[in-house]
Amino acid sequence: MTPTFRVQALTAFLSGALASDTCSNTGTCSDESSLLQGLARTRVHRTSQEPLWEQHLSDRKKCVNTPRDPTSNVADQMACQQLAVAAGHAYYSFRHNQAQVSRDRGGRGGGRNKCFSSSSCDAPRSGTRYMWRMYMSPDDHTIHGGQEHEEGAFDPLAEELGSDDPLAEEVGAYDPLAEELGANGPLAAELPPGANIIESYGSQALAEQFTPDQADWSSFESKIAAVSSITGHDPNGVGWIRASAWEAARWDGTPYNPSQMSRAELSAAICPSVDTIRGIREVFYQHNPFADNTNPTKAEVDEWHRIAINHIRALVGYTQPERQVQKDHCMFARSLWGQQRKFTRQWDEEYPGQDGSAYGPCVGGGNSHCGATFMPSAEDQEEFLPESHPTCTLRAGSEGVFSASKADIPWSIKWSRTLCSTLGQEGFWGGHTGPFFHREKFGFSFWDADPLNSRSNAVMRGKWTGNLMPNLYENAE
Repeated sequence: MTPTFRVQALTAFLSGALASDTCSNTGTCSDESSLLQGLARTRVHRTSQEPLWEQHLSDRKKCVNTPRDPTSNVADQMACQQLAVAAGHAYYSFRHNQAQVSRDRGGRGGGRNKCFSSSSCDAPRSGTRYMWRMYMSPDDHTIHGGQEHEEGAFDPLAEELGSDDPLAEEVGAYDPLAEELGANGPLAAELPPGANIIESYGSQALAEQFTPDQADWSSFESKIAAVSSITGHDPNGVGWIRASAWEAARWDGTPYNPSQMSRAELSAAICPSVDTIRGIREVFYQHNPFADNTNPTKAEVDEWHRIAINHIRALVGYTQPERQVQKDHCMFARSLWGQQRKFTRQWDEEYPGQDGSAYGPCVGGGNSHCGATFMPSAEDQEEFLPESHPTCTLRAGSEGVFSASKADIPWSIKWSRTLCSTLGQEGFWGGHTGPFFHREKFGFSFWDADPLNSRSNAVMRGKWTGNLMPNLYENAE
């Protein structure tokens, strides 16, 4: 038995004795307070002398952390270990080389040690650029032969942006407005149903996840589960949408010509309502992207968004291979970093800047695009990206930030209000609409604006990059 556990056991025994009938019959025990205080001091003293846990496996490895195991800055390894003890975790991952990190960042960020704890560590991440090590509690007697994943060498540390850097994204005709969109969409329109002709929109591996593990979707899950009319994340599982509405939203396969339609006509054609994009239900059941419609994975949701975007492109005749959108790991990661920068303070200490700027921090202010150019260092990017993925850097592209979607809407249609509201307000040639139809690569991040509000908005930040395909239609507006 370790010294700490002996003191804990003695404390528990004496505390029980002092609270026994013998003590209580006398009214009070004059020595009770001083005795317990002394025991507490002894326990603290003994605890502080506890040795550091032994290293688990070899150098340059760390456990995989989740939104519930955030990375923190700590003074030293013992402080990291104490965080693990407080959380009841058997492992912690600690970065030792704060001095080198500080030099790499030109002195920015103070070179603080990084730390996070984990309840398990069965598949640690290997080959980290900086000196991460994992440590395991001596009280954990599980057999730990977990699989390790080797990483290739990471690119050199990306040059960081200063607080006065401009928004370094080429937007071209797509000027990212700073105001968020409301939830008002186009008027519902009933069009005659027709034969369902659905094209195939390319293929990407369903198993590959692009939304980082650190994206916390837990409040989305609980809010959707609390809606009695929802039985699943598939279109048929959305109880408030009648079968007749889906029938009216069928697509006969004839592409729409935006040049020959008014804004209202095109919006009503593509979006009979903000929740029923034309033909989207048939596309969903053609691909069946969710193995379990009651619990889709992040990888499945990411793939569904790729399929859905290519479907709305098909609605205007954009079916050529070069016009098919692709998922991009850096766009998904940068969307999440932008959300974290905008809505939390987790990056502010290490990455100071001008409040409210595109780079951030984002304390107060009305700039919905605050955080648009923010990117952590190469080392801090590692946990958000697949193994061996190159460091993310600024690339030409655009960004849209939208608040039309709701937290309690299932994943098959959660994004629909963003597209339909934007199309209704801006038209086909609008600054936020354009990338949905013309950019090569994308990444989405959804953020619950108010986790305690069951009807909160799901703020969607979309990042777009890659080739900007020409618009094949003449602007008739």
